Amino acid sequence: MPMKVPWPHPVRPSLLWRMNSRFLMSSVASFSRFWMYYLNRTTVYNQQSLATAIDHQTRQPLITVSNHTSCLDDPWIWGALLNWNHILKNCMHLMRWSFAADDVCFTKSSHATFFAVARGVPICRGDGVHQPSMDYALSKLNNRGWVHTFPEGKVNTDSKNVFIRLKWGVGRLVADAEITPIVVPIWHVGMDGILPNKKPYIPQTGKTVTMVVGEAMDFSKLVLSMKSSNESDETIRKAITDQIQSEFLQLKIKAEQLHEEIISQK
Repeated sequence: MPMKVPWPHPVRPSLLWRMNSRFLMSSVASFSRFWMYYLNRTTVYNQQSLATAIDHQTRQPLITVSNHTSCLDDPWIWGALLNWNHILKNCMHLMRWSFAADDVCFTKSSHATFFAVARGVPICRGDGVHQPSMDYALSKLNNRGWVHTFPEGKVNTDSKNVFIRLKWGVGRLVADAEITPIVVPIWHVGMDGILPNKKPYIPQTGKTVTMVVGEAMDFSKLVLSMKSSNESDETIRKAITDQIQSEFLQLKIKAEQLHEEIISQK
C-alpha cells in the first residue's frame, strides 16, 4: 500500500537536517530518561549487554528487538536503557533507526518530517519483508548502524496473557546484511501503565517499570551454515526468528517475575 506522503528521508541529509536530528534525539532521550527515572520507578537488568553492543557497532552492526505494549515504548525505553554518553556525546553516530507505522506516524508532511528527523523509518504493515522500508533499514545496517524493531508488528495490549508470533522481517535483516548483525533482545513490563492504551492517553507518573536486556545473539555461524547448505531465504529467516522468539519467551518470564518481586516490595 503506498504511503500518504513522499518518502521522508533525504538521500544526502544537509548539515541543518543532521543538526536538527541530533538536537531532537538527544533532547527527547534526555526527557525520556527524566520521565522514566524521576517521575516513575524504573529498574533495568543487564543494561551492560546493550551498552557493549552499541559501543561495538563499528565492528558489527546492531539490531535490538523488544516487546511493544505502549505507543511511547520508543522513545521512552531508550531514556531508561541508554547511558548519558550514548544520549549526548555520541548521539548521531550511535543512535538507533526505528520502524514506525506509516499509517500512524507518516500521514501528514509535518508528521513525516518530525519522525524522519527522529530516525523513524515508515513501515507499511502487510507489505512484506521486501518493502522499501526494509531495504532502507538494511542499508543502515550495512553502514554499521543500529536498527530497532518491534517484531510483534503492533502494540500488544495484553502481553501478559497473549504472546504474538514474531514477524519474519527481523530474520530478513539478520540474514541479508553484509555483516551479520548482533541481536540484543529486550523485554519490558509496565510501560502500558505509564501510557495506558485507552483514552485520553495521558502519560502517568509514579508507575513501576521493569526491563530485562538479554545477552547478545550472534547468528553469523547459523547464517553461514544455512547459506552454504543452500537453504531457502524463507527457511533462514524462520530459523533466525524462531531463535529470537525463544529468547523472547525466556526474557518475558524473567521480566514478569522480577516485576512482581519489585511490586511486592513497595
